[in-house]
Amino acid sequence: MSALTGPIGPLFLLACVATAPALAAEFTISPVGSDSGPGTTDAPFATPARAQAEVRKRVAAGLNEDVAVVMRGGTYRLTEPLVFGPGDGGTAKHKVMWRNASSERVVISGGKAITGWLAERDGLWRAYLPEVGRHGWQFRELFVNGTRRPRARYPNDTFLRVKTAGADRRTSLTADPNAFPPLSPQPQGEIVFLHDWSISRIDVRQGDFATGLLTFTSAIGARLPQFAIDHFEPHPRFFLENNAAFFDAPGEWYLDRPTGWLLYRPLPGEAIDTLDAVAPLATGLIAVRGDEASGTPVQNLHFAGIEFEHCAWPLPPGGYAGIQATFYEVRTEASAPMSAGPAPAAVSFALAVGCSIAECRISHVGASGIEFGSRCRDCVLARTAVQDISANGVIIGEGMSRLVGGQPWWQSAAEQVATGNLVEDCLFERCGAQFYGGVGVWVGVTRGTTARRNLIRDLPYSGISLGWQWDATPTPARENRIEANHIHDVMQLLSDGGGIYTLGAQPGTAVVGNVIHTIPASAGKSESNAMFLDEGTTGFTFERNIIFDVAGSPLRFHKAGPCLVRNNRLAIPAGVPAVRYGNTPESNVALEDNAIIRVEQFAPPDPETLDAGPPPETLRRLSESTE
Repeated sequence: MSALTGPIGPLFLLACVATAPALAAEFTISPVGSDSGPGTTDAPFATPARAQAEVRKRVAAGLNEDVAVVMRGGTYRLTEPLVFGPGDGGTAKHKVMWRNASSERVVISGGKAITGWLAERDGLWRAYLPEVGRHGWQFRELFVNGTRRPRARYPNDTFLRVKTAGADRRTSLTADPNAFPPLSPQPQGEIVFLHDWSISRIDVRQGDFATGLLTFTSAIGARLPQFAIDHFEPHPRFFLENNAAFFDAPGEWYLDRPTGWLLYRPLPGEAIDTLDAVAPLATGLIAVRGDEASGTPVQNLHFAGIEFEHCAWPLPPGGYAGIQATFYEVRTEASAPMSAGPAPAAVSFALAVGCSIAECRISHVGASGIEFGSRCRDCVLARTAVQDISANGVIIGEGMSRLVGGQPWWQSAAEQVATGNLVEDCLFERCGAQFYGGVGVWVGVTRGTTARRNLIRDLPYSGISLGWQWDATPTPARENRIEANHIHDVMQLLSDGGGIYTLGAQPGTAVVGNVIHTIPASAGKSESNAMFLDEGTTGFTFERNIIFDVAGSPLRFHKAGPCLVRNNRLAIPAGVPAVRYGNTPESNVALEDNAIIRVEQFAPPDPETLDAGPPPETLRRLSESTE
């Protein structure tokens, strides 16, 4: 597809820029510019870092006008993230804006182009990467012609099944010895193990193929008992990755780390002389951080019309043991209490006020996409496509573990709760591409978060996850609003989630006017639903939602407190209850004026007139792809 189209194509951007007020101070950068120049339209800077230095001078002198950095078309490659602090942002009256030049496609990439491909007689292509063998560069993702390609995998598109778990139920298992090929001699390979609602990715230590025994370098599953190999079901699913023995399907790739050779098996029709291959190098793209010592936030800093691509995330020490929504066990000493951390975002904000990302695109990243995290207030993500993300699409707020004065922040400094943030008119698709517990929109302990008119689709787990306290203990979480989102084709791989998933007490929170459909029967132990209203869900109103084409019950409560369910339209198959109350007293759930309709009598709404998701013209632009 032409560079003149795409989710932030020039007509879209030109309209946005044309209606914006003129910015009095302006610096220009271009991939073919020079950092020794003045940074004008005719003599632009070459790098974002050079423009950033000039903006800092303006901010330090005191802003009496808005400032813009105009990025000319092209790709800006990073080897480390651009870091923004309070000295890079605006003031209450004046903003700092980084944007594309009108009708020009701007890409900020943390990837390295792979060149020097050689064709072998066996049909393979290979490229030598000295940075791998000599300097230890390792990457988990490869993008060819704008599309994620699978690492060598076995089986290619199905799963193996555990026969028996080992004695400790963590570090070994047996499978049918005839079910998979022997590993190549290199001690390389990774198991991808599916728990009910999360996964583990752990290195294989050894395979004994006479008995079908696999052993691992670290434990499968976080330390909680429910993550033992055979807890949810006796014969859970898994597959293996990243061994030369699995390198057999067109489109697969394999990195031979000891030698530095990257092998690729081309798809039909691909040509070696036009191959566009990129592997991630930088571990972040944009990091916006307020000053922790003084508590000074970054404020009024904005990014518009930019595409963010390619960002690496190596597996953490001890492997990846997912807990939920790509929060994972941070493995330190065995005697230390279990702690959890989120898969980091390629574009992240913390201690930020009044900042935004709009008319952008983020894709092909190795962990999460965008984060407006701890202590962010009044920040906005709008009209942005979030596509092909390894973990969560966007993270709003934070979990429970940060300490203030030696105590959890939500107890000792509740005023620091992320407040008033907005996610609006965005597209989230193909999140959880590598860490399958990823969700489109994750909202932690927040106040006044709004997620509205978003389209969320094609996910292995839940669409929106709201809350992070696993019981009804009061926290600062309250007055959040999930409104008019269109959520479909989620829960495609894991179980025990839903189009919308909630946790904890959140007084004054409303889930209103969402359309949720096309959720398959659970592939694991627990049911999947349109809405799974899990432990502690209290103080919610669920109103005017439309739910259909869901194999399980539309609503499932579990250990929930008082909630109101009113004026919803719920289409159900024969024999399936509209509401399940798992360990929730039915008296806790007030049902008022809901329409319960058998599927054969239900007429799905017309997608063209659906009053949920982004407006049609916005959606058309967001849905276009550069692939």
